Amino acid sequence: SRAYASSDGLSWQPVLADAWPYGVAWAQGRFVAVGQNAYTSTNGLDWTRQTTELGNFCGVAFGRGQFVALGTTGLRDPATPWIYTSADGANWQSHVPSGLPSVYVWCNTSGMIFGRGRYVATDQYRLWSSADGVSWKLCYQTPVVELRRPVWIQNLAYGAGRFVAVGLNSYVPNKVLLMTS
Repeated sequence: SRAYASSDGLSWQPVLADAWPYGVAWAQGRFVAVGQNAYTSTNGLDWTRQTTELGNFCGVAFGRGQFVALGTTGLRDPATPWIYTSADGANWQSHVPSGLPSVYVWCNTSGMIFGRGRYVATDQYRLWSSADGVSWKLCYQTPVVELRRPVWIQNLAYGAGRFVAVGLNSYVPNKVLLMTS
């Protein structure tokens, strides 16, 4: 299991045995975890697998009354990005996104968040923004640094009215990137 739950942040227990979720969000009284399927839980311990048959989910966020998950179409065309939306985390609809590149990197999604009325996601090298979760716009491309390697964006957060992205150049030790909007 790659999912763990804790009530105090100190003691952790494995949950979601035999599942490999890539992202999790909390909203409307439930957790929604996504990976090769979607899973829902009201307590973080007991999970229900939701039949999606849509593809591979890579990251998830909640905003504007819906869960939005990035993913691919799985075996049908693993290079094509797709967007999945759900009001409850159980019933998902697929959308062909506009503005996203057709690359394999989406299942390396490092983060997806919602704040200030928009979704923001990273594919490790770029930051993308969307007001509706379906139409996306490139808003930042990481610079190429030493050894001609791009900076990897590792995680995203939103709080106090600001988006924050952190990353590093994994080929050059001690080179850390911190960006704020």
